[in-house]
Amino acid sequence: MGMVITPASISVTRLDRAATDTVTGGTVSLYTIAGGRILLFGFVAQIVVAHAAGVSTLKFQSNPTTGTTTALCATLDVDADAAETLYTMDGVTTNALRRSEHGGLADPLWGNPFVLPIGAIESVSGTDRDGGTIRFSAWWTPFDNAGVLSV
Repeated sequence: MGMVITPASISVTRLDRAATDTVTGGTVSLYTIAGGRILLFGFVAQIVVAHAAGVSTLKFQSNPTTGTTTALCATLDVDADAAETLYTMDGVTTNALRRSEHGGLADPLWGNPFVLPIGAIESVSGTDRDGGTIRFSAWWTPFDNAGVLSV
């Protein structure tokens, strides 16, 4: 017989990452997963300083230590996004990154969390747009007893 998990039996931790330039035209490691798998319940990114104007895209991916890198969402055109724009994912890897420019955004991962392996959570952007920064918050809990998320 399996274990019954209730909201009261899960301890979810928020881990913030300082603002950094992630629209670099490449891949940037945001978080490291070590010791075992984790459940990612929530993930919010917010533009602190807008990037230079120009076309670019943004998405997030899981890059395991062993196995194949997997998109956590499809790319979103972020070329005109202003400071305070929020991003999140809906838990469906083929759906584009979600955006709000109005100061609020539902984070649907709570009902559809990711199980992520040991490795990294990364951002991937299409074109380098200097000068901007994005900060991140992740809500997670261990899936395996030793699973840990760090920056």
